[in-house]
Amino acid sequence: MVVTLRRLFVVGRKMMTRKMQLWMMVCFLLMGVVRAMVSRGPKGRPYAEGSDFNGDYYDYLCNVFQATAELWEASKKSNKVPNPELQSALDKALFGNYGKRDLQEIKETLPEDYKQLRNRKEWCGSCKNSERYYPGRSITHDLMCLCAPGYYGEPFYVYYWSFGWYYEETGYKLCRKGRADMVNTQYEGWYAYKGYGQNKGLEKSWKTVVWECLNNRKDKGGEGSQNIKEKLEKLNRTILKFTGILRHANGRHKLGGYDDHYTASDGSDEKRIHVHYDTCDQLKKPWWKKLKEALQGKTETQLLVDSSTVTKTQEPLAPPPEEKGDTMLTAGDDVPIPPPGHEDPTGDPITPEEEGNGTLLMTQRAGLSTNSTDTTGSGIQNMEENYGANFQYLRSSTHINQPLWIFSASFLT
Repeated sequence: MVVTLRRLFVVGRKMMTRKMQLWMMVCFLLMGVVRAMVSRGPKGRPYAEGSDFNGDYYDYLCNVFQATAELWEASKKSNKVPNPELQSALDKALFGNYGKRDLQEIKETLPEDYKQLRNRKEWCGSCKNSERYYPGRSITHDLMCLCAPGYYGEPFYVYYWSFGWYYEETGYKLCRKGRADMVNTQYEGWYAYKGYGQNKGLEKSWKTVVWECLNNRKDKGGEGSQNIKEKLEKLNRTILKFTGILRHANGRHKLGGYDDHYTASDGSDEKRIHVHYDTCDQLKKPWWKKLKEALQGKTETQLLVDSSTVTKTQEPLAPPPEEKGDTMLTAGDDVPIPPPGHEDPTGDPITPEEEGNGTLLMTQRAGLSTNSTDTTGSGIQNMEENYGANFQYLRSSTHINQPLWIFSASFLT
């Protein structure tokens, strides 16, 4: 009798152990499923290890920034200066419509306006809701729109829920910069989503992306290096290449992000970190359009004139008060707000066809391939030809093929 009871006890304990093991396995499986279902961020997408978001776009924009600054500086120490139209375009590109015209004003510290909570979707994708900041306001502003990390530090972090929120670093780069150069924690970034927003930690983005680009230019206005004709040719080459990488999205030009994707420029996920140029009036015309118009079809002698023939330019206008647009709530640091699904810049759902074919325009490698075409419609001439006294800048008679490195991936929703 005692032996029988012992056997029954052993059998019962084994059955309970197996049930417990089975139950634990089910729990772990459920936790994995839940984690996969609520995981958010770029790590859940098929990007190559070490991917660099917007890296190539940053290179082209930084090159234009440096070339513009060098020509502007060269004109201060030369008998030849840009004609009034070109000078106005240079001022717009470097400083925007307002404020002082002095490169010394572009400092290492973040401008005060970026310290206030502003709607990234409006500042980087519309010229209808702000009088001072809009896509194409200046090169420095476009650099912030292109390169400032987005929602909870994306693309540097991915977060998931597994009976609590957890974060992991992705190892990705943004505009050639790693996580340590751009954010301190996952609670930093600039985004707007459904009335919530955040703009924390932008000091690092400004210093790393804007200031370092300007400060690393080869020619900083030193004596003996002021060949203004060479600076003009350099600017022409860089703006030609820059306009060649712009893409169309919903009838508007776009810098960065994904080809054929019409997402808003709100930073709410890694696909929405880009500049979406709006159809603006003359005052808010993007800086690169003004530069292209100032250069196109002009000869060197038309673009560079004697300084004695140029009257003093009008003092820049005082900036108008900045509208805050829609009131946004500051996102908390504890519980992330789930980012949006598929929608266009107006917030309406879009079809899979509108979403695009999944082509990425980003790579962790430098260098570009040669199978892309200029989609801006400018048809501007490559300036690798021989130059003469009467050569034309941005001649409209010849179409160019602009190189671009492309690799494909499919998107998970």
